[in-house]
This record gives sequence, structure tokens and C-alpha cells, in this order.
Amino acid sequence: MSRISRNENMLSKGFNEVSKLILRSGKICSLILVAYYLFSSVGFGQAPPSSTVPSGYQTSYSGDVNNYSGNASFNLPLLTIGGRGEASFTMIATVGDQKWSVDVTRELVGCNVPGNPQLCTYRNVYTPTMSSPFTPIKAGLGPGMMRAIHTGKYSSTDCTNSGGQPSFYKRLTTIIFAMPGGSLVTLYDQLNDGKPMDGPPCNTANGPTRGTVFEAWDGSGMTFVSDTALEDKWNSLRSSPSGNLYFKNGVKYRIDNGAVTKITDRNGNWISFTYADNNFPSASGYTATDSIGRTITVEGGLITFKGTNGAVRTFKIFGGGELRSGYSPILMPQAFPELNGAQRLTAQSVGGGDTDRIELPDGRIYKFKYEPYGGIARIELPTGGAIEYDWAKGYDSWGGSGAFATPESQTSYTSYGFVYRRVVEKRVYDNGASGANYTNKTTVSSSTTSNTVTVREYEAGNSTPTSRIDHFYHSNALSGFQNTDPFYLESSFAGIEYQTDFYAGDGSQLLRRSEQTWQLRIVPNWVGIGYPNAGKDLRLIESKNTLADSNQVSKMVYGYDNFNNRTDTYEFDYGTGAPGAFVRRSHTDYVTDQNYFNVYLKSLPSQSWVSSDSNGTNIVSLTQIEYDNYANDATHAALVPRSNVVGHDSGNYSAGYPWRGNPTRVTSFANAANQTEAVSVFSQYDMLGNVVKVIDAKGNASTINYNDNFGVPNGEARTNSAPGQLNGQQAFAFPTSATNVAGWTTYAQFDYFTGAGVDAEDLNGNVSSVISNDLLDRPTQTIVANNTSLRTQTTIVYDDANRRIQSTSDLFAFGDNLAKSESFL
Repeated sequence: MSRISRNENMLSKGFNEVSKLILRSGKICSLILVAYYLFSSVGFGQAPPSSTVPSGYQTSYSGDVNNYSGNASFNLPLLTIGGRGEASFTMIATVGDQKWSVDVTRELVGCNVPGNPQLCTYRNVYTPTMSSPFTPIKAGLGPGMMRAIHTGKYSSTDCTNSGGQPSFYKRLTTIIFAMPGGSLVTLYDQLNDGKPMDGPPCNTANGPTRGTVFEAWDGSGMTFVSDTALEDKWNSLRSSPSGNLYFKNGVKYRIDNGAVTKITDRNGNWISFTYADNNFPSASGYTATDSIGRTITVEGGLITFKGTNGAVRTFKIFGGGELRSGYSPILMPQAFPELNGAQRLTAQSVGGGDTDRIELPDGRIYKFKYEPYGGIARIELPTGGAIEYDWAKGYDSWGGSGAFATPESQTSYTSYGFVYRRVVEKRVYDNGASGANYTNKTTVSSSTTSNTVTVREYEAGNSTPTSRIDHFYHSNALSGFQNTDPFYLESSFAGIEYQTDFYAGDGSQLLRRSEQTWQLRIVPNWVGIGYPNAGKDLRLIESKNTLADSNQVSKMVYGYDNFNNRTDTYEFDYGTGAPGAFVRRSHTDYVTDQNYFNVYLKSLPSQSWVSSDSNGTNIVSLTQIEYDNYANDATHAALVPRSNVVGHDSGNYSAGYPWRGNPTRVTSFANAANQTEAVSVFSQYDMLGNVVKVIDAKGNASTINYNDNFGVPNGEARTNSAPGQLNGQQAFAFPTSATNVAGWTTYAQFDYFTGAGVDAEDLNGNVSSVISNDLLDRPTQTIVANNTSLRTQTTIVYDDANRRIQSTSDLFAFGDNLAKSESFL
């Protein structure tokens, strides 16, 4: 493992080190066991309490190089904003997602007869830009952003309306939802099944209508219900709708003017967002309030929240970005020789990025540098490592930019341009070096029109690759740029890989082949208007794995229901040259009660079984799940009411509201074939979705209490110190005591601001404490039996610069720190 990999995990491993210390002490295990018991007894889809903690502290990130598109991005999770239940989102800082587009304008060259436009000559001007009004929608640092996209096709006749602009004769309106991290989801209207509709040519009238319900076609089950019916427009336009966006786990996003203003889970817990300008909401200026009243503010690149015991913490994001060493700024005419509009921008340079650095709460930074076209070219990590990317043109243009433009004289209705660039090499440096002094490198190669991308890995000082992987896609990324049809369903198979070949290091010997068969649900409305491949809910229906040396082949086949939930997996053993004998079938049924569909709970498993035959006759394992049984009997109970609760929609989700998706019984069978010898585990809830009682298979009951118990680590675990942020309300978010079948009770106390445990009292009354005195809110000391004269402690020191965690424990007396251990990462 390279040191940079170790670096990225250093901070998170600090928590693992603390866990080991606590377990060795043996005295604070009660807190761990309580937490494990409580959280492991949470049923399907029921999230444990979350805390507003900086998830980016572990310095790990996602993104990197997309082999299909060639794009490189950097996504750093900063904060998980949640509190109680499933209403949460992770704030992500995205770097390197700048996209070039080409603005096309039409200008007059001259007229043979002045005043007669039919005898005039025009030409198109193609100008590269990163600030076009039609650049992709971005969530930024927020929970999401929504736009209605009104597009269409122009008439073949050169007609314009009274305002001088052409109007669509064929029209379409879709919804785009941008999610944190850069993902975009497209939703189509349910009324017309997303079909492009006719509109009167050369007419500024809007219509036809699209209704109020829009559904995602990517298989996610996302549904948007607009407050008002949306309709097609006569020209290209973006609008900001209002309504409710539902996910198939029952979570609801309230959208106002295109921005998320509230997230509500299936039990009524919510987090809210207030924007600096509610008329034009932006992810660069808002305040988030989570379900237990904690606030996080975003002001430009400054993110402010509270850490341990209310200490103010900040992330800082600085705009701009310098070029990587070895690069120089390029003027527009030289950067884009293919685009005539760039030749007019003689004094404007291309270079620069969107983010210079991200500063963590402890002052350490991620530093970013760029190549002249704005692609991310170097990332310097706070742990001392670095990553570099080299870019090249993705379209084989005669210039070096990868830009394309249709002829100047082409009609403006069919003219277009694009800029396509992609990463061709990535290098990793353990010690922050550059150039040829890399630890390892990766090359990514693909021709302009090829659907195959080859990835090779190299170790330092070795010109022979250590591995080669060929990725085969249904299309190439360039086809998405070249297709100018506004109704083109690029999302159907774009980026979908159907085969992956793994070779030995030198690339001469195939080791293994993985094949995937994908299938769409065809949309009949589109087939009749010339889109035979238009489809939705892309599904993996078969995967096959071949070991090349022995020619052994295995296979798995998959089935789905109407909501794109996977219902079946058929497994076949290895065979010579073809898949071997059938092994097993795994099947899952889902709840089909319309009451659950009405609240968008579309993926609740009702039973799952495994059979040794494909027909499901010889069932060897069976589990059944019951939901929302709130009868008052020996094993069930009504929802426990809560009053004066912060962050909860008690009006719509009172104790009398049943359709929540809370699993109240899970039953398994010793004799699955005959469904006999059943054993069941029961869970009872409060109206917030907390599990308050668990009855095990032997009928033993344990109870969990969620009354607020906030405080500081002081050796006392029972007294609540209510924070002022609650304004006299209750959070009911954390398991503060648990009583087992014998009537023995353990207690836990939490830091309100981080959700971290600070004191725990075991069955014998001994209290152990965890202290965090660190800008990243990591544990720095544990004290066992803190309420007795026999207390002992362990101190943890994080030496981030040297990638070291040091722990010192007591040997003879409290605080002597004579027992020492170190971990190097």
C-alpha cells in the first residue's frame, strides 16, 4: 500500500485507535454495547441518530478520473447535516467540475438589397465560455438545486416571431435535479410519458401542458410533484419550479423556487434551509437547521458550525487557482484556434481554476492547481501527498483544444460547437513531489471514436505496466457532444460498461473477463416518433465472469419489479466454456399496499427467501417482515407520543399516523420449506421513528429511553444540561439509557453539538468519559471509572505532520502516562 493511501485514512484511523484503547480498558464497554445493541436492532431503512460532524476530517474524498468521459473531479465531504432519523444530507465541496461550452450567435455580414432580409448574408460566431446560461446545473454546497428545462426543435422554415427569435414546433419540458457531488437526475412528465409534443410553429404561445407529476427514468424511483402544472415553452428557457420531490424510501424534499427548503423523512423528522435571498436562492448563501436545532451557515466559501461543547469551527473555500508548475497562461486565440469567436478575444487568457484551496478547521489545507484550460492538474493533500493529472484534447480537432464548430454559413437552427478534453494520465506522489518522481501512475487511453478505454498502472521506475484493464462501453463520450437532438436520451446507455477485460501487467495475457447485459424498459410513446431506443429504468439483467486461463465461466441473472427493485438473483456455478450448474435463487418480495405507494414508500421488502431450485420450490431460508403494526397486544404497541419536539412535523406525523415503513416484526423459520418453527423479533417505536422496545426471539424485552441527556465529560452520566439552541424543546435523538430483561440499566450522555458520547455509566455504576480537545473533534482522552478513586486514563495525541498517533496510559498512578504506544500510518 502506498503512503498516500495510508495518509488518506489517518484521521479516521485515529477513532479506531481510540476504540481499541477503550476495549482494552474493559470498563467502558457498556456504552459500546448499548450503542451496538440499539443501532443493530434498528430495522430496515431506519437510520440511527446522526450528528452534525465534519465527515471530511478523515481527508478522504471521492471523484477522481471518470474513465468514460475522461473528466477529473474532486469531491470532499465536509459535513453531514442530520440529527434524528433519515432527514440528512452531506455537504460536499466539488472542485474541477468546470465545463466549457460554446455560445453560438448569428451576425449580419451584409445585404445585397438594404432592408430586404431575404437577400442578406449571415455567419455564425462560436465563442468558448464557462459562464453560459445553459451550463450544467450545480448543487454547490447545498442539498440540491432544481430547474425545469424547456427545449424543442425549430421548424425547417426560417420563420421568426415578432420578437425576432425562432420558435419551437416540437417541444419538451423536463425537470433536472442537481445533487451534491455533481450528479444530475432527469425527470419526465407522467401525463405524456415524457413524449415531445407538437407546438404551433412560428408562434409564441406556450403549451401543451405537462401536468404536475414528473418521474425519474434512471431507476431511482424519484418523483417530483409540482405545485402547479408545467407547460412547454416556445423557446429555450429554464425556470425554477416549486413542489415536492419524493424518493422511494419516503424521504421528501420541499422545493421552493428551485431550491431545497426542507427535507422530511418518513417519520416526520425534518431539516430546513433558509437562503440569503429566497427569491433567487443560492447554495453559496444559506443557513441549515437540523432536526435537533443545530445550525450550519454558508456564506460564500465560509462554512461555520459548532464542534465539541459549542466551539466554533469553520471550513474555508478560497476561489481562484494558479497553474501547475510548467504551465503558462494561454490567450483565447491561441487556446481555441478552431473557434472564430475566440479570435476576437485577443486580450483574454484562458487559464485558472474555480478553487484555490480548502482549509480545514485545524488550518491544514487541500491545495489545487490547474492546467491552462481549467482542468484540475494537481491536488496537494494536507497529509503531505499529492496527485497530478495530465489532460489532452478528446476530440481530434486541428488545434489543441478539442473544440469543434459547424461551418460559419450553416443555418443557425442546426449549428453548434463543443469543447471536449479528457485526462490521459494520473500520477500519485507520497511525499508531495512532482514530475517523474511519482509513486505510481495511471494512463487512460482511448481514440476519438472508440468505445473502448484502456487503463494501465505503473509503479515508480518501471516502464512495464503492473496491470492493464480494458473498459468497453455502449457508446463513446464524444457521441454525446456530437448529438444535437434536444430530445436525445443520452442517459440511457451513456457511460454504461458492458465488458471489462483484465490483463497481466504487460498486457499480453488476458486473465479475466467480466460481462454485463443491460436492458431498458422501452417507452412506446417515443418509439412512434423516431426514437426506437428510448427507454427508462436501465437494469443489469445478467453478469458473467470468465477465468481466461481455465476457460471457466460463471453467471448471475437478475429480475426486477415495476419500481426497479431487484426481486431475483439466479446464480450459476463455473463451467467449462459456458456457465455451469444452477446453484441457488435468491428472491425478495416487496410491500404492494397502495397506502405505502401513496407516501412513496416503494422499496420495503416484505419477505426474502433462498431456494435450491430455480422455481422456488425447495426453499431453504425464509425471512418475513411486518411493518407498522401498532396494535396493543403482547408483542406490539401503539407509537409512543412525544410533545414539544424540535424539528418534527407533529401535525402530519402524530402518534396516530401509521404509514411509516417501520418494521415491527421480523420472522425467520427453522423449517423454511414448510414455514414452521418460526422465531420472531419485535420492535416498538415512538412517533419519531426511534426504537423504544425490542422483544427477542425468546420473548425477553429490552427498553431504550431517548429523553435528552446532554453534557460534558465530567464523570456524571445522568443529568441533562439542556442547550439554549433547543429553546425549551426536546430532541429525543440519542439513546440515553437502556434497560435489559433483568431490569439493569446503563446510561449514556452526549455532546449536543457533535452527537458524540461523553459519559457512560455501566451496570455497576461506574462512569467512563471520553474527552475531545481537538480542532477536528477527535477523542484526545478516555477516563475509566471517572467517578471513583480508581480511575485511569489514556491520552491520545495526533501528530498529523508525521502521520503518527501516540497513546499513553497510566501504569502506576492516574496521569503518569508511563504506558506508551504509537501507530504510524
